[in-house]
Amino acid sequence: MNAKSPFQQCLGLLPSLSDDEKRQVAIRLSYLLQGAGGAPIDEAYPGEDLLLDCITAVLKGNGLEYASIALLKKQAGYPTFKAKVPGVARFLNQRRQLSRQDLRAMFAFALELLIEDMQSMNMAIGARNIMNHIHRIPSVVNRAFPGYAQSGLLELLIKRKA
Repeated sequence: MNAKSPFQQCLGLLPSLSDDEKRQVAIRLSYLLQGAGGAPIDEAYPGEDLLLDCITAVLKGNGLEYASIALLKKQAGYPTFKAKVPGVARFLNQRRQLSRQDLRAMFAFALELLIEDMQSMNMAIGARNIMNHIHRIPSVVNRAFPGYAQSGLLELLIKRKA
C-alpha cells in the first residue's frame, strides 16, 4: 500500500496554489512554528479572520444573528471591512505586541462595547452591520475607557477579566 501521509499530501498541493495562497500558507506555518498560543500578531497575519471569528462568537454567545466566516467574506462590504481591520488592531495593540489569545480577548471586549453602543442607538445587530461599523471601535472604547488603550490599562483590564 502506497498511502501518502497528510504532510506529503499537503506538499503535493503546493504547486497548484496561487502566489497569494502560498504566502498565506507561509505566514500561517511560521506562526504555528512560533507557538500558536503566545506568538505575537504581526502586520502580515490576516487579522480579519480573527476578527470575523470573534464577531461570529460574540454574536452567537449573545443569542444574536450570526453567519459563518466564509459567508461573511462573500459580503459586498468585506473589502471595506478588511481595509478597516489593521487600524482597529493597531489601536487595540498599540502598547506592545499581544499574543493571538490576548488580541482575541481584546477584540471580543471591544465588540461587546460596540454592540452596546449600537443597541443604544436602536440599530439592528448582526454580523454585516457590525462589519460596517467596525471602524467605530476606537471611539467606542475611548468613550467607555478614556485613555486606557494608550496607557496599557485596557490590556491589564482584559487580562484581569479573562
